[in-house]
Amino acid sequence: MSPEVLGGSRSPRARRTGDVARHADTIVRRLHAMGIDPGAAGIGADDLERASTTLDRGAELVTGLLTGAPARRRSELAAVLVELHDARRSIRALRMTGRGRPAEALQQSVTRLRNVSSTTGLLDRVCGEAATCTGLSRVALSTVAETDWSVCRIHAEHEPGAQPPPELLAMSQDMAGIEREVLRTGDGVVVPADADTPMRQVFGSSHVVVPVPVSTGVLGLLHGDHHPTDRPADEVDRELLAAFGRAFGQIYERTALQERLDTQRRTLIAALQAETEAAEELGAADFSFAVPGHEPDADAVPAPRGSNAAIDALLTPREREVLELILAGASNGVIAERLVITTGTVKSHVKRVLRKIGAANRSEAISRYFELDGA
Repeated sequence: MSPEVLGGSRSPRARRTGDVARHADTIVRRLHAMGIDPGAAGIGADDLERASTTLDRGAELVTGLLTGAPARRRSELAAVLVELHDARRSIRALRMTGRGRPAEALQQSVTRLRNVSSTTGLLDRVCGEAATCTGLSRVALSTVAETDWSVCRIHAEHEPGAQPPPELLAMSQDMAGIEREVLRTGDGVVVPADADTPMRQVFGSSHVVVPVPVSTGVLGLLHGDHHPTDRPADEVDRELLAAFGRAFGQIYERTALQERLDTQRRTLIAALQAETEAAEELGAADFSFAVPGHEPDADAVPAPRGSNAAIDALLTPREREVLELILAGASNGVIAERLVITTGTVKSHVKRVLRKIGAANRSEAISRYFELDGA
């Protein structure tokens, strides 16, 4: 017994399918009566594929006839075009019910991608997530330049670790035909199995191709199919993959901008730190009058003045900060972190502090400081 038959009667889904198919056939017959031939009438009660294809062709023909038509004819065409669009939406909605919960699956994939912190990580995961949330078994990502495009990632449910054919990776495809039309319109398309496209090297069966849009244009293309089955790609596949492509484009753009900001921030911080250290080195330099024959001895140690205030008076403000941290037992690393300078600069400050107070090491510096403080 057919799974669509329950207790001798057709299931609700089967009845709904029959209603939609019959409505599609009614519209096709009306188009024929108007002198428009989108395809033969007599659509079967469960033949949604034929109904969809015929209605798509009808909508295309009616749209073309609207331009330049007399007012009365234009009104008639507009009315039937509304019916065509409603019937096509009904078919897509019916197909969606057989795909589980696509909106929920899409949201879950988007959430996972938002948690990826790098553009490289996003590129590594995009095809797998696209397959997961759309039900497609094979998805490829291509980068887009001004006049060409090339495949950079691919995911195949039945071929773990699959990679694009080397010959496809090695060459850039001219932006022509189907892919050019997708870029021009910003809409995805369902590609027939016999279409003349470079992607036949990978997608020999019917497949869909959609853009990955960003604020400045189109960043890439997503191709997908149901390989290795004979199931053709359809409008539902196109809509699901297009929705994923839009979400991915936003996530990728945001992540790329964040990476640039982080790089610029690190560069700026390094530059400011270098400027600060250079200024500190200049401000900490010892100065004296250069008297011929009485040049100061670079190794001379200023004598302590016998009090804490006397030692403080020998030091620059930064050196006093370093000394206070030495007295507290802080290491060079802690001092560097506290004062936001490098450990190399800390070592230079410590060396000058020790020299100025006449101490050989930190322990002696602490001893002399408190010894003089109590003197």
